[in-house]
Amino acid sequence: MYNERSIHSRKEDEVTTLRRQVAEWKEVAEKAMLRQNLKLEWEDVPLELQNDRDFVIAALRGNKLSWYSLSDKWKADVGVAVATMESQAMWPTHWLGDRRGGRRVKWQDLPVKCQTSLDVVVPALRAVEGPRWNDVPVWFRSDPNVVLAALERNKLRWRDVPTELQQNNREIAFLALVLQWTSADDCPCLDREFLREAVEGAKVSWDLLPTDLRDDVGFARSCSRFANEDIPRKILQPFPVLRQDVSFWQKVLDSTFSQQSLLELDVVDVPEALLRAYAPQEIRSDRDIMTRACGLNAKTFPLVHPTLGSDREFLDAVLEQSPQALQYMHHNTQLLYPDLVQSALTSLGRLHEIGSVVLRTVIEGIAPSLWDHRDFVLNWASSGLGFPEHLPKEISMPWREDKELFLLFAKHPRKGFLRNDEDFICR
Repeated sequence: MYNERSIHSRKEDEVTTLRRQVAEWKEVAEKAMLRQNLKLEWEDVPLELQNDRDFVIAALRGNKLSWYSLSDKWKADVGVAVATMESQAMWPTHWLGDRRGGRRVKWQDLPVKCQTSLDVVVPALRAVEGPRWNDVPVWFRSDPNVVLAALERNKLRWRDVPTELQQNNREIAFLALVLQWTSADDCPCLDREFLREAVEGAKVSWDLLPTDLRDDVGFARSCSRFANEDIPRKILQPFPVLRQDVSFWQKVLDSTFSQQSLLELDVVDVPEALLRAYAPQEIRSDRDIMTRACGLNAKTFPLVHPTLGSDREFLDAVLEQSPQALQYMHHNTQLLYPDLVQSALTSLGRLHEIGSVVLRTVIEGIAPSLWDHRDFVLNWASSGLGFPEHLPKEISMPWREDKELFLLFAKHPRKGFLRNDEDFICR
């Protein structure tokens, strides 16, 4: 009984709150209705809200009320039917369910007035328990929006789509192209500019383009960005001339799919995989390209041309963006620029979320002779990188009895790199 009273009281509180909100601001009703933890029965809704069309529509859109519980007045309302069908198209099937057929309204239960409304038919075709194609009024079967909705839910076969729509309606033709029901060569409405934007947004595979565009290097060069790394890969394969094009590589590096945070770089192969497969020496020697590439993905550093890889200005710029690249620097270069190494360690120490695997590879990538110098280890400890437990076996650690160093390690512990052992710290 206590739980029942508690639930009833909570419902009353929810309804009272919504009632006040709707009275003050009509537009807040829809937002309030989207709260997933709120479910209402029609009889729980205050009378003035039962007569408020905006509230009823918002409740139906938010899947908070069952259409079957509404009064006949609202069941005959086309706008209410639209909201109901849109809700069934939006909410996953397993979220819908109630007594008396649930919130999934069956098409045959809607009044004829709603069944013959274009505004209702389109969302209904996308909805759970929506109409079959044979249920759609004949006079709507050539409407582009109706045909598109039916195709999206596999309620209509491509061969049954009117030829006029197949060839001249861009949305319908593009859907068929993406689903590989037709070829781009058979869709004259899909022009060059439209397909270029589709390629840039990764809405269509390069392989699905018309033959003349796939073979057109000018079209490939006209693409300004790529949302999927597979697109530049498909472009670079047949067009060797683009592999030496600095501007093309700049677009690849500036594309959305390359925008990763520094902390994710060690599990991201882009753009390293593309550069490894297709970049010639001229590109790997380009300061701007490789600085940008290494900044996006530290794993790109081994691909840098040796001459550029020992250039101090280049190294400074790379380590500032991606201190993890330190692990890939040649040992002789580390010994040549110890101040850059220290700067990278300081930057690594600020990356509190850096993973233990990454830090371990950095430890293993540092020149072994540096670990023999107390000043280097002191700088490591001061950077807050913790005790280097994974040092190569050949390193003798002459500083292992150094009290000052171990106090620093204790002062700047990092999970996984300092034993929480009082005796160990004292030793």
